[in-house]
Amino acid sequence: NGVPVLGGQDGAIYRVDDRKIDSEIARHGKAVNAFCVYRGGEEGEDGQKQEVLVSAGKDGKVFKFDAELNQDGEEFDLGGRGLYSKELRSVHVNPDFRKFLLATNGSEIIEISTEDGAMVNEKPLVTGHSKDELWGLGVHPVKAEYATVGDDKTLRVWDAETKRQTRWLRLDDFARAVAYSPNGHLLGVGMGG
Repeated sequence: NGVPVLGGQDGAIYRVDDRKIDSEIARHGKAVNAFCVYRGGEEGEDGQKQEVLVSAGKDGKVFKFDAELNQDGEEFDLGGRGLYSKELRSVHVNPDFRKFLLATNGSEIIEISTEDGAMVNEKPLVTGHSKDELWGLGVHPVKAEYATVGDDKTLRVWDAETKRQTRWLRLDDFARAVAYSPNGHLLGVGMGG
């Protein structure tokens, strides 16, 4: 409806009126990192497509607002979904308003349903290392597979043919090297910073 909104580092979402903060309309637990405005979905009483505002926060939550900036109870939390990081960096709504496309601070891109917040796919669409440098690369002796480690304290195993991550493990420290055993049954990881 043309009313500006601001997202704060403290998680507050403010309505702006006449170049001044008018009121706080919602609050994330941490910083608000992204907004997306979408016109579509169901038609209102005036026959026009509805306008929806979506916010994404560092707290891993997605809030949905109607055209009047009322939070209609729609809130989705990415916690407990097996992601490296639930901190959201961006949000987009697909044209038919059935899915949110979300990017996390952990280099993951996921889709969730706008209906119930369920993940649309079993795994993230895109994954990757997410902090500083990638240090180690080990190639499987038989399979089309390789493993990587780095400063994000993760071991990631990749399918070389599909170029997709197949599994990952959070490590206790930085990792500098990774290698497969000669038969490919074990992985050795060199740890330390």
